Amino acid sequence: MTEGKKRATIGEGSIIKNQGGWQWWYDDPITGKRKAKMLKVIENGKKRNPANITEAKEARDKLLGELADLNAIKTTEQAQLAIATSRKLIATLTYKPADIWEKYTASPIATDRPERIKLLKQTTEKFVAYCKEKKIETIDGITPEVCKSFIEVMAQGKSNRTYNEYLAVMKQVLEATYKILGMAENPFYQLRAKTKQTISREAYTPEQVEAICNAFENGFKTTKKYIVPVGKGRTRHTEKRIIKSDYEPLHREQLYIATLLGLYAGFRLVDACTMSWKEVDLAKKLIRYIPDKTKESSGMAVSVPIVATRLLDGLKRAQKWKDETGYVIPAIAEWYNRNNSSLARTFTKCFCAACGIEEEEKETEGRARAASIHGFHALRHTFVSIGANAGVPLETMASIVGHSTINTTQIYTHIADETKTRELEKALGEKTLKNQIIEQLEGADDETLNKILKILKKAKKK
Repeated sequence: MTEGKKRATIGEGSIIKNQGGWQWWYDDPITGKRKAKMLKVIENGKKRNPANITEAKEARDKLLGELADLNAIKTTEQAQLAIATSRKLIATLTYKPADIWEKYTASPIATDRPERIKLLKQTTEKFVAYCKEKKIETIDGITPEVCKSFIEVMAQGKSNRTYNEYLAVMKQVLEATYKILGMAENPFYQLRAKTKQTISREAYTPEQVEAICNAFENGFKTTKKYIVPVGKGRTRHTEKRIIKSDYEPLHREQLYIATLLGLYAGFRLVDACTMSWKEVDLAKKLIRYIPDKTKESSGMAVSVPIVATRLLDGLKRAQKWKDETGYVIPAIAEWYNRNNSSLARTFTKCFCAACGIEEEEKETEGRARAASIHGFHALRHTFVSIGANAGVPLETMASIVGHSTINTTQIYTHIADETKTRELEKALGEKTLKNQIIEQLEGADDETLNKILKILKKAKKK
């Protein structure tokens, strides 16, 4: 018998070589029917035809091992399940970590948002590099322990929020690909998000708000403390001296527009810096946008009326910067996309310089750099606090700033003692003359209010 056609012993079937490669004929243990299967050798994660009868026999023997297990199976359903399990095992031994991104882009549930795709791809590439570093060559080596180790390395020295962001990204990628890759489950699914540690920012006072706006309009003065030697001989000692100097931040005018969006519209840093003209309707005095933080979750648009004259005038001035990017403040948008941490520090320096205060930070567990309580996000606290102190219901403030519940909004409110006293007097105490006047004013028309305003102005001058 030639090498081209070789019959194996009883129960092993027959191996036959033809133009397409090596073929194995055998009796199916479940159906009893005669079947044929092309033999393949897996080498470096890829399938190829056997080079000779020896390799063909080795490939046949592996399949015989599978059939031996199938002989003990009594039903077709059990056989199908065993075959499916075998195929998954082959898939995990065939696919490599480098195949994850290709399979994700082909998935029907892959996101189509360009900025999100960029983040997913970058994180996946880091995960692939991590697997290579750990010498994980095939998908079967990706265990929950490996996934946890990767997330911890990525988020080392950062906050719990950053840890959760990396975890969410990898969960999203593997959720779309784990079945295709032959995995039994998403290896990142078992990992739990860490508890977020909220940093309580300080709301700026009305006087500080005025100081910030005036500084952006007229210029900044920075204050620095130095320890200098004073005197001679035995009287020589050191003293703290405060030195003031001029400070001119880059793109001051455009920084001011972003600041106004934080103060009078409650914008987060990313939304203020990357706002486009498509989201602004100056004629209707309205801003309608989807906050970046909730684009992937609720995707709900937020409407903010432009009621502050400063903000309206600022947006009108911003029209002179219109360009092909469509951003309201293009220089700041470019700065944010290039180095958002540098931009955030610039805002903090501006606010502290304007208010004459030292930058104060709060340490957070697991975070390499402390969070500033006087940074851009403090403007959002200020906006919510101004509304709450003016009597705007928390439900209304929550809808304006894009909070899903008023519980979050309550964290942002810094209610003034005067407001608490006024509200308690209104509800429980005797009505003071001031409160009686306020109640009367609430029901007055514009003409009456203008007359009263003129009288009060005259009285103040006297």
